[in-house]
Amino acid sequence: MYSTAMRLLLLCLVAVACGGKGPPPNNVVVTPDAGPPATVQTVSTLPPAKMPPPLDFGSLLVERRAHADWDACSKSVARNASAATTLANVTKACGTVTGLHAGPAPATGKSSASTDAVAVPMHVEKGKCVRVYAAASAGVKALVVVVKDASGRPAAIYKADDLDVAIAPPEALCFKETQDATLSVSVGSGDGDYAVQVWTE
Repeated sequence: MYSTAMRLLLLCLVAVACGGKGPPPNNVVVTPDAGPPATVQTVSTLPPAKMPPPLDFGSLLVERRAHADWDACSKSVARNASAATTLANVTKACGTVTGLHAGPAPATGKSSASTDAVAVPMHVEKGKCVRVYAAASAGVKALVVVVKDASGRPAAIYKADDLDVAIAPPEALCFKETQDATLSVSVGSGDGDYAVQVWTE
């Protein structure tokens, strides 16, 4: 009599001899042909990244010319409770040093951090250089003046906090073409009166 193991071995030999594949060994795992790998598409749940703002290289119509000797004159003036008075005192102290004369009358008004910027028109002839002055009352903690050329590009950005007497930059803005530029005046912090004026050649 054949044992059970011998019978299974004989069956396997017969199956192989007849062309059969026979049962797989106990320790071999047979998997069906999976075919070519499936294409997996992943969908991101993250929000799209914000594109950086376009590069702004400043004005092509205005040249900034530094004047280190213009810096001291405004510092000799004390800040007044009135923005218009402070502006008048600063421009008077700096008039001789810069050799410039007053342009149009000062633009004055009242603004706050919650108020939109005020646009002040500024017409400048080709080849002329100007200096921008601005002052604010004590309630204004941050005053910002942006000079934009006729194309809307910023030519200069001037800032003053409550420790500064006024905006009186040590530089001139020289215009390469006759154009209608703009002064954008805004209050970054606080509220109160402001006064801004352009002096020119």
